[in-house]
Amino acid sequence: VKLWQDYVARRRAIAEKLQEQDLLMNVLTASADMKVLGDTEINCNEFLLFHGTKPSAVSNIIENDFLLKLAGSHRGTLYGSGCYFAESSSKADEYADDDKE
Repeated sequence: VKLWQDYVARRRAIAEKLQEQDLLMNVLTASADMKVLGDTEINCNEFLLFHGTKPSAVSNIIENDFLLKLAGSHRGTLYGSGCYFAESSSKADEYADDDKE
């Protein structure tokens, strides 16, 4: 609960700091009907994005967050070390795999 409260407080501070010219306008998921996943705060450039991974990695991400030390371990890091996200599910799907049995 504390992590969420910290996140909401930081999101509020970002929204207050940003000016209208700083807001992103062409994010595909901004117009998608994703209310079932929760509201986003457009005024602080918060959007829902997709991350391609394999099913066995999902619960680890949920429990431990994205670990930068694992960044690029599956497909490489074209733009440098970091976590990669996409505004299109079809793009994220290019980086997803089934688990090998």
